[in-house]
Amino acid sequence: MEIEEVKERIKKIREDIGQDTSTSPRIKWIKDDEVLIICGYHRSDKSMLIGPGGWVAGRLSEEIGKPVTVIESTEELVLSLIHISEPTRLLSISYAVFCLKKKKPITKRPLKEQ
Repeated sequence: MEIEEVKERIKKIREDIGQDTSTSPRIKWIKDDEVLIICGYHRSDKSMLIGPGGWVAGRLSEEIGKPVTVIESTEELVLSLIHISEPTRLLSISYAVFCLKKKKPITKRPLKEQ
């Protein structure tokens, strides 16, 4: 599958689900194998390629009959391939979000004398 074909399919899917199509996601490269890997230039491109709730990537996956992984840099490629190759994965698209918070230091207050 060529980049232009992917762009056209994504544009049509975005139109079908009511998304803004005045700007298109920029695609750096694609790798079409057992899994279609689409690499966007920036986070905004990746967001447009995935779509709200994963609708765009999910519909594209259904249309082409294989899983779709969207990345924004080549560093994500290794992690994405590991993620989708898990044998227990039932859906072609899944997300994991981790949030780390820094704990506030506990300050000891002296007891007030009465």
